[in-house]
Amino acid sequence: MPKTVGYSQAQVVCEIIKQYIPANSLVLDCTYGQGLFWDSLLTPGLRLVKSDLQKWQGIDAQADFTRLPFRDAVFSAVFFDPPYVHPGVKTKTLVKHFATANVEYLYAAGTLEIWRVLKPQGLLIMKCGGGLSDLIPTVQSLQLLYRLEHEFVLAKTSTQFQALGTLQNLHSYFVVMRKRGKAQ
Repeated sequence: MPKTVGYSQAQVVCEIIKQYIPANSLVLDCTYGQGLFWDSLLTPGLRLVKSDLQKWQGIDAQADFTRLPFRDAVFSAVFFDPPYVHPGVKTKTLVKHFATANVEYLYAAGTLEIWRVLKPQGLLIMKCGGGLSDLIPTVQSLQLLYRLEHEFVLAKTSTQFQALGTLQNLHSYFVVMRKRGKAQ
């Protein structure tokens, strides 16, 4: 059963950190962007590596999340906020930055690469947009590599609903999944 927590991405990330990530863990955000998840919320001792395809100020590595420049099995947790569009929709932005408009390929390639850099029993924390029906096939396809731990719903405020002018894409989801395999 999904748990609804707060109204901001940073609040949800803070809740996930409190529940799942011990102090002194090495954590990767492979889609860091401008750091919206991390707005002054890092817990003491959490070591965050910031990576993004774009060269934003303050990132540690400029890298495509489908080809990360890190050793195997090095991170305790990885945050992943891949570009989201409804399946089958093509956008110029995806083609410009990733040489593909196939969002399903990006999810698959990204989660496989994250699996490589995660320690055994490490956590993948993935943000998914859209409705729950859009999320279910993604989570089901990952069950061979990851075990679902928790789903967090990021509910939009009534002001955000008014700005959208539609009830489409009411929520985002953070899915916490544990890498299958024996801990070392």
